[in-house]
Amino acid sequence: MLEIYKAAAGGRETLRSNPMVEVFLEPISPLQLPETGLDVMMAFLDHGQPVSIGPMAMTSGTAPATLAGTLAQENAEILAGIVVIQTLAPGTPVMYGGIPHIMDPRTSICSFGSPEQGLMAVAMVQLARSYGFPVYVNVNLTDSKVLDAQAGMEKMGGLVQGILAGADLFGHAGIRGTDHGGSLAWLLADDEAMTFARRIAAGFSVDDESLAFDVIAETGPGGNYLSHDHTLRHFREELLIPDAVWSRDAYDGWRAKGSTGFEDRIGERLSSIIQTHQPSPIDPALDREITLIVEKAREELVG
Repeated sequence: MLEIYKAAAGGRETLRSNPMVEVFLEPISPLQLPETGLDVMMAFLDHGQPVSIGPMAMTSGTAPATLAGTLAQENAEILAGIVVIQTLAPGTPVMYGGIPHIMDPRTSICSFGSPEQGLMAVAMVQLARSYGFPVYVNVNLTDSKVLDAQAGMEKMGGLVQGILAGADLFGHAGIRGTDHGGSLAWLLADDEAMTFARRIAAGFSVDDESLAFDVIAETGPGGNYLSHDHTLRHFREELLIPDAVWSRDAYDGWRAKGSTGFEDRIGERLSSIIQTHQPSPIDPALDREITLIVEKAREELVG
């Protein structure tokens, strides 16, 4: 992987001065740093790449049964990792990964979509900010296995909390259920959810232009604003105009389009992208170099 990144960057020193990847170190709760993970991290540190540290402490399983206790342990595990990183490579940029979960008391399975997930994400943002670190949190997650109402409520509930708390990075687009797999359809749904959440986070301005007192007076009782210059100036920036996967039709219009649900429309959008999208071609010289790297790795690692 590092050889591929060096090739894409144009050499080791270019990669060091312009990092392209962030290595992820996941402490093993409670209070352990993984030997293999540290080995991988050291290889990336040697190439000057930043590190994200994110233990997945699990309330009442691998962490105390209280949220505060889980956060205290998670924070200790992250700080221990930071000490190791700065000892090995002082000055390495670090992302604080506050990604605790809970253990469901009935099944003993890690829950991704609990309300506590969002609460702990907000607290993790506050902890990270108190130290001055950029922060990554696990939100936009669900325990559901299909794109249903449960998935929508759990994913959006956590995502909005994380984005309003001010986190810098969010996980994880395209995950189906509690790490049960990845899905292109879910990736599209998550893209739509993040667009929705970003609009919420953007808020709206309040000034003379947006209050539009003069426009209201000019339009007067019983008028309309559809063709007013003020509307033409502002509606695109003020309103989220969603993709066609969102249904805003009248009932008859929705029926005329096949009475489809969100998951159906996501599937149609996915099929269209797969059939029509043409990715930008990679530089032929870089393509050959990466192919040689992969072939060499296959010989050395697979035999």
